[in-house]
Amino acid sequence: MDFFRPQALYREPNNSSIQSGRLSYVSLGDRFDLDPQTVRKLLESQDWVVHSSDESDLLTLNEQARVIESLQGKAGSAFVSATDFSASENINLRTLETILARHKGDRLSNDINSSDFGAKPLGLFYFTTTLRQNLESDLTAQLRDAQQNNRKITIAKDKFRGLSPETCLLILQPVVEKESIHGTFSIQRNDLHFVPDSYTEQMRSQLLERVASGDDSYLELSKSPGQNQATSNGSTISSGQDDPRISIVSGYAVSNKFLDSKVAFIRSSSSEGAVAIPPVLAELPEALRPDVLDLLKVRLTQQEGDQVSVLEDYAVNCQWTARIEVEAIKLASDLADQTWEQDTQLKPKTSALKTRLRDLVVAKLISDPKLVDTIWKQTPPSLSSAMQEAFATRLESLETDCDEQFVALWTSRVVDKSRIYVQGLDSLKDEALKTQLEDVLRSHIATELLPGVIARAKKKHLIRSTQLKLSSRLPKLHAAKEESDSLRGLLDVLETFNRKIGIPDFTETELQEKKKAQIQDMVRVIQKDQDPPRLFLSTIIVLQASSHEGVLYALGKSAPKLLKQLKPSITEETAARLELLKDAVKAGKVTTKMKDEMREIAATAAEHITSSGSLI
Repeated sequence: MDFFRPQALYREPNNSSIQSGRLSYVSLGDRFDLDPQTVRKLLESQDWVVHSSDESDLLTLNEQARVIESLQGKAGSAFVSATDFSASENINLRTLETILARHKGDRLSNDINSSDFGAKPLGLFYFTTTLRQNLESDLTAQLRDAQQNNRKITIAKDKFRGLSPETCLLILQPVVEKESIHGTFSIQRNDLHFVPDSYTEQMRSQLLERVASGDDSYLELSKSPGQNQATSNGSTISSGQDDPRISIVSGYAVSNKFLDSKVAFIRSSSSEGAVAIPPVLAELPEALRPDVLDLLKVRLTQQEGDQVSVLEDYAVNCQWTARIEVEAIKLASDLADQTWEQDTQLKPKTSALKTRLRDLVVAKLISDPKLVDTIWKQTPPSLSSAMQEAFATRLESLETDCDEQFVALWTSRVVDKSRIYVQGLDSLKDEALKTQLEDVLRSHIATELLPGVIARAKKKHLIRSTQLKLSSRLPKLHAAKEESDSLRGLLDVLETFNRKIGIPDFTETELQEKKKAQIQDMVRVIQKDQDPPRLFLSTIIVLQASSHEGVLYALGKSAPKLLKQLKPSITEETAARLELLKDAVKAGKVTTKMKDEMREIAATAAEHITSSGSLI
């Protein structure tokens, strides 16, 4: 084989295989009987030689011209990625750069530019000057229109002419600054979004105006347009803090009109009672409610002479509070009455009493336990203290009444009778009869009078007095009574007890007045009594009292003896008549007329006692 010269490849420039664009190193090796690698190394010494990306083909000058023409055609209508274009032509990027450099000013138009636009990771792009100018002009026009008309726009990715939205932003940055276009750019789904500052300001102003006018109650500033955002020209977008119709609370713009309406509603709702404030703010975000609650509390208490006060989370009408306190105090007094009637522990523990009183308020006056607890501890003085004091005062009053009632009962049923009976006994001349009646009186006092009065006092709950110490003194009285075997001993025990509970000795005048009262009681009973023996005995006792000191206590069997010792003090006619009545009683032949006669005798004697005030 002749010595191989590379120039031989171009001896036939019109050869169709050469004009086709690419020559395979394999086919060239076969033609010249050379190894393909040897052919490639020999051709690399020629400055026009370039390879395909896999270095298996040789690009002819015609093929190189075609590549340049293809790039020129694409770069006029879109930004051409050098990486993508070289891959589509099956040449590497360095080969492409070699071809372009060789044909610059020759086959390649001087209008073709290349740049990575400051974003090297995105790679190199080819484009014409006209293309870039048109892109900048079109996008700038859209941005300017959006700014002038206060509207946000979206520029679809097909408007970027082959560029990514990120690259477009790099191209637009100097243009935006030059054209004084102010706003915020963002990229979503490969589309470019632009929100002019003018639009943001307008939207925020509209939202704030809705709050200021009361159409909206609040605006969460952190989620509203332009929060904490400085505009592109350096100013700050308004947050409404300078608007007197708006209050800024915890990062929210709150309508003063809304606040005023809530204050008015709370005042109206609490005019006859109390209203919980937090539920009124249910429409507000939970994070905002505590601070607005505090704001409402201040507004509720700003009006002079206002009848509304704020207790924790409640607005309460002061007149209602006063009325509740009056009713609560009555409940406490009623509880004291119930406690007294039930004969339970008079002075319960403070904690137990507080619980009972609070439960009463919940059951009878205020159904909201939380409101009760609020008023319970905060109303000056606290409702708790007022009710406890009312309870204690009522108990003290009941106890005082109890003392007075017991002393009155004891005086009228025991002291008056025992002292008058003793005075009556002392007036007897017949010692035998006196001794007999002393035993009768002792038995009556010990077995009837004292037990009866004590039982009555217990039934009326009069024994619980702590001042008179009856719970301890009455048992001692009972024990002393059991040990006394004589009337005088029993009377000494009684008088000792009387002094301990504050009952003094009677004056002569007091004793006479009490005697008159007892005789009047006896006469009233006599007027209705139908039992002849008892009627006769009562008549004798009244007659005895009309002429002697005191009043006797006697049984029916003593009537004849009493009549005998009474005769010196009455007229013979009266004595004779009484003898006839005695015989009729004994014979059981007492007529109605006889009963009326006995009643008349007793009434006449009693009238003499009560009218004259002196003994016969």
